[in-house]
Amino acid sequence: MWGNKIWVPNTYIYTVGEARYELSFKSMALFQPLHMTFYHGGKIEFVNGALRGDDSTSSFTIYAANEMRYEEFLNLVEKHSGIERLPIFTFRFTLHFNYCGKPKSTPITNDETLKVMFFLAKKDPSFRAQLHLEKVEVPFDELAECSLKNMASFQPFLMSFYHGGKVKFVNGALKGDNSTSSFTILAAHEMSYETFAYEIEKYSEIDGRLYMLKISLHYEHRGTPKSSHIKNDETLKQMFLLAKGDPNFCAEVHVETEEIPFDDLVDTWTYEEICDMYWNRK
Repeated sequence: MWGNKIWVPNTYIYTVGEARYELSFKSMALFQPLHMTFYHGGKIEFVNGALRGDDSTSSFTIYAANEMRYEEFLNLVEKHSGIERLPIFTFRFTLHFNYCGKPKSTPITNDETLKVMFFLAKKDPSFRAQLHLEKVEVPFDELAECSLKNMASFQPFLMSFYHGGKVKFVNGALKGDNSTSSFTILAAHEMSYETFAYEIEKYSEIDGRLYMLKISLHYEHRGTPKSSHIKNDETLKQMFLLAKGDPNFCAEVHVETEEIPFDDLVDTWTYEEICDMYWNRK
């Protein structure tokens, strides 16, 4: 059994036609944190309003303070469960619930179907989401099509991240002191800001429940050092545009953290949970 909790980022971005909207935590916040319990493995059935598994079934719970997009939902499940899905596997979710006294189920496959879960949570404050999680193999034709598309339109590049200590941009590269930690990963495809932040938290072991990320991209343009803040999908696109224009481009990224105020934490977590987070932070 798993039992950790994961902090959900504070923004939700969606589009209507060509218009783009970014809603704050308060506008998309749930009345109270939503319990999302996932059941994986073995024989799983929905009986008398509850999912039940056999001895080989594992379960874990994520607490969501606000609504989210489907891609963010996928990343949270992967991070919390430890089940790797890319590149040849993906997740299949089925939400089970009672509605008007009758058992119901619906697959969750995108932003629209995920909204069903948040609708139920807003309608009933006692609602707890119960989801059957399956790991399924991506069909070969879809995998091949995706690989060919990425090969034709995207040139992979390296992303180097620096966190802690005193960090400076010198001669086209970031340099830190003895207390600076760094890591480099390959950007094999374009990604959303949620995925980008998830990768940073995973490799740097920053607890996103306690800290907000402050991310800066550093680069040279026509011999002049430049920097830009990365805080959403739009600002992240600049990094991919730079990579497309320079086959030798390597992203130099400075990661800083800002501690989330205690008063904001108590809106989402209990005092015991907050103490546990502080006690176990790295």
